[in-house]
Amino acid sequence: CPGVAVNVSTLFPSGSNVYREKVLQPSGLLILSRDITEKFSLGANFGYGWLSNGGQRFSQWVASVSGQFKLNPKTSAFVEYIGLLPGGPGNPNASYFDTGILYLLSDAIQLDARIGKGTSGASPDDFVGFGISYRWKKIG
Repeated sequence: CPGVAVNVSTLFPSGSNVYREKVLQPSGLLILSRDITEKFSLGANFGYGWLSNGGQRFSQWVASVSGQFKLNPKTSAFVEYIGLLPGGPGNPNASYFDTGILYLLSDAIQLDARIGKGTSGASPDDFVGFGISYRWKKIG
């Protein structure tokens, strides 16, 4: 059965003045998934953010497609391709490839770690990230 979720979030202006923006950066994401086999699923995300870079506001659309492989009942690995339209204020579109691990602490809490690389001249940056997700309510 397909999975559908909506993620609404914002980045808060926190951290060192050198690295932070001074305004909230809200975004929304439609998350879709479909189990193909018991151990493999496909996913897609489509979203919009009203972001800031260097104090300049800009609109950014995002789309991604991913494959997730269940390694055991609590651990999965994934690969993902991401497109950002635009890559930043006044910048061309950017694209990235990343891979990582997801770990379920419980039915409601998931940890993740990822590493990625830009795949276009507009997105030369490498990145590493860590996250935590909480599922508020399961429907069905």
